[in-house]
Amino acid sequence: MKTCGACNLCCKLAPVEALKKPAGVWCVHAKPGQGCGIYGQHPEECQTYRCGWLKNEGLDEDWKPTNCKFVIRLDEEFRRVIIANDPAYPDAWRKPRFYPVIKSWSRDLGVVSYVGNRATMVYPDQDLDVGVINAGDAVHTGYHDRPPMRAPWVRIQPVGGGPPREYVGRYGPS
Repeated sequence: MKTCGACNLCCKLAPVEALKKPAGVWCVHAKPGQGCGIYGQHPEECQTYRCGWLKNEGLDEDWKPTNCKFVIRLDEEFRRVIIANDPAYPDAWRKPRFYPVIKSWSRDLGVVSYVGNRATMVYPDQDLDVGVINAGDAVHTGYHDRPPMRAPWVRIQPVGGGPPREYVGRYGPS
């Protein structure tokens, strides 16, 4: 069975609502490379959190966040894989060891890779930089079809209102 061990990259990359900790900054209780300074009294959302590496027995030690420099989680509600990258290693997910596997996930699930709140939507045939996605923004993904061609499409509706932003990738064979 996998364990976190000295890995606590989630303490930097994941938001923790109970502590009002935003994504991308170290939790004040984290001891990087050691664990949590308030382990046992840490918030329930931390106690129940399991990253994708812990949950997926098919991912080997290379995928452990301290090794790969990103944290994976599955958003089951939206059938989306979320990759939170350590800002010190923004392209770690694109390394040849990981990228083909991540691309294969995008055939069945939505995949989004974040560096901070800047997002790249991952599609089987291309990646689409969609800029900043803030907490609460509604994100819709799909394809624009112009037979026999199609292109990936993303629409972001800001949580506070305002006009939606739309992004369309390159058209290719459908």
